[in-house]
Amino acid sequence: MTKHNCFGEFLIGCNYFASNKGVHMWKYWDSDVIDKDFAALRQYGIDYVRIFPIWSDFQPLTPHLRGESIFEIRHGEEPFPDTPAGRAGVDGEMLSRLERTIELAAKHRLKVMLELVTRWMSGRNFVPDMFWDKKFLSDPAVLKWQIRMIRLLVNTCKKYENVVAWGLGNENNCAANCESRDEAWLWTSIISDAIRSCDQTRPIISGMHGLAVNQTGGHWFIKDQAENNDILTIHPYPYYTPHCHRDRLTGIRTILHAEAESVLYSDIGKKPCLTQELGVLGPMIGNDDQSTKYLESVLWSLWTCGDLGALWWMAFDCDTFDTPYDWQATERELGFMDKNRNPKPMLLAMRDFKQSVNSLPAVYQCLPKRRADVACLLSFYQESWTVAYSAYVMAKQTGFDILFNAPEDPLPEADFYMLPSIKGVNCISRRKWEALLSRVKEGASLYISTANAFISSFSSITGLEVIEREIRTNPFRIPCDGKVLIIPAIKDGTEEPYRYYFKNKSAEVILSEEDGAPVLARNRYGKGWVYTLMISLEYFASYTQGVFDDGVNDLSCLYKLVFRSAVEKRLLIKDMHLNNVAVSEHLVDEETAVCVIINHGHDNVQGSLRLSGRIKNLSVIRGNAARTPDNRLQFSLRANDAAIVEVKF
Repeated sequence: MTKHNCFGEFLIGCNYFASNKGVHMWKYWDSDVIDKDFAALRQYGIDYVRIFPIWSDFQPLTPHLRGESIFEIRHGEEPFPDTPAGRAGVDGEMLSRLERTIELAAKHRLKVMLELVTRWMSGRNFVPDMFWDKKFLSDPAVLKWQIRMIRLLVNTCKKYENVVAWGLGNENNCAANCESRDEAWLWTSIISDAIRSCDQTRPIISGMHGLAVNQTGGHWFIKDQAENNDILTIHPYPYYTPHCHRDRLTGIRTILHAEAESVLYSDIGKKPCLTQELGVLGPMIGNDDQSTKYLESVLWSLWTCGDLGALWWMAFDCDTFDTPYDWQATERELGFMDKNRNPKPMLLAMRDFKQSVNSLPAVYQCLPKRRADVACLLSFYQESWTVAYSAYVMAKQTGFDILFNAPEDPLPEADFYMLPSIKGVNCISRRKWEALLSRVKEGASLYISTANAFISSFSSITGLEVIEREIRTNPFRIPCDGKVLIIPAIKDGTEEPYRYYFKNKSAEVILSEEDGAPVLARNRYGKGWVYTLMISLEYFASYTQGVFDDGVNDLSCLYKLVFRSAVEKRLLIKDMHLNNVAVSEHLVDEETAVCVIINHGHDNVQGSLRLSGRIKNLSVIRGNAARTPDNRLQFSLRANDAAIVEVKF
């Protein structure tokens, strides 16, 4: 079995600042507080801490002017000492405090992930006085001093065995005024190379939040971070990520946010992903009880999707008059411990999850990579996260898993492809389109959803000939599964939705609007099938509240009509219900797989899954489940819990 976790275990940890002063721990140093903090964290099962040397504290560069130019740089009024720290512009006392922090972590058997350029933290920029008006990413002087500090920190701290990874810094893409993708790439490469020049034995972690797949997502790209780093990161806060705050905290869309983002990053970047910051941003989003239910589900889903681990933000609450806590209400109640080191239920849930995973057979504590059934081809000029997110949720509700593919990448091999919510005239290159159609002719299936895209050879592929079209103003009203789906006509970015008038040449119409206009059809193309949905379904779903819940507007019923053949190839086959139950499959070897069933719902659930005829033997590793005489897996799961089975085939 190939494991996909470079740490050899699923990480359980937190982001750490001292409980007495938070981000200002380095200035208001108290080693006794840190010692007690680490003891408390270890007592409740925490293994990893992410630590942040604040840039302005560690490199307090003050320019001294003669005339209008800099004559000398000092630490305040004090000249730099002739020491390695002094020559790097680093305060030697701060360096000693960092070393002592690492030593205290080792005392309590905590492993350290060390960030190296912590400029942005909790809504404030901590920049040395000398650089307050300089360009963080490109100014030569800024880069020179960053590199000097990095070399010193890495060379000093690499002797500590409990330092397990280096980080570029905290969310530097969120605070830096970046003018181009090239500028972002170059800064990332310079910083990563500076680390590697001192230590090539530990992985380098990106530390960014909210990266792009294509041109619509800004200047910081998943692929560029993957090119220059060993581990990608997500910080999946529902409040700060588009579309993730529309439903309740314990709704399946919100719960699957972290998993969907992690899979997107690792698929596009082809590097492992770490959930480096996890949290709900305090009690205004959800109380401790609901936050704990949310966390329980998220931990199971991250473990199954191949994420490296989960670090809670933050270790301790901090309510002081210091900035950023004086400014930011969201920063005061983020801990899974209060400032007196009393644990909240979220910390206990992380401890219990760790114990559950550790109780599994050792060979299954880190799962093999999940099986992906459908290749999701993201396209140019679409809102990639918007489309990918809802596609992922509806796929999990339907009973299959997605492999994401970047628009410029070669076509992956698959039996089923999807082009979700494509739009405009530049959605896919001709070379990739021709390769895709060749695969369909050979027997693959293809799903296309659109309300406004230009598609080459549309008529021969879909079996529908466009007579004409007009901008749509009225909503879709689609009878489906005993109810009427109502989907408003909404603009996809700058693209208007259209109503199409068709001549049916060879298509099998699966669903029509109430007035008889085809909306979902399939057509034989060579040996394969092409499914065409004339709605930007995934785009609409992300912008709409409540569409992933059981009820009148449950949009996953459309996926269940299209992707049934993909579901039927699974080992554990979902029927047309159990929307809040997710199933993943992990191939151990040619004859063995591990399957995980997670109840993401609010309530306990009793249900069953149909078993593939290929399964010879089945054994339950965790949970209440059993094989029935009619070849089904009957299970009972409490809310936010998981069952695990091993199958032989």
